[in-house]
Amino acid sequence: MPVGVTDVSDQYDDAIAALREIHEDYTLNAAQRGAAGAAIKDLYIQLGSQAIQRVEGRTALLSALIAELTAVSDSIQLNPVGEVLDKLNACIEQGRTLYEESKKELTP
Repeated sequence: MPVGVTDVSDQYDDAIAALREIHEDYTLNAAQRGAAGAAIKDLYIQLGSQAIQRVEGRTALLSALIAELTAVSDSIQLNPVGEVLDKLNACIEQGRTLYEESKKELTP
């Protein structure tokens, strides 16, 4: 199944929403909230700089999304925040699935 613009856009929206929950959770320490805030900024930059109309652009976006979410997830593993961490991990897995599907479209 081809990965479309809407798939990538929806995945970014879900990921940024999960990151915002982490960023605004004051039970976490400043470094953990900061990692989420930095990931939000990085994802917006990536989203703006890639042409998601092309398969190559979507694949690059999904790769960046996975890297950013994994970094935040890793930073809060020691102090998991339950449901928010579950949402973030679900976004990572969905991003990986879309990334793998998108990569298949790049190979002839």
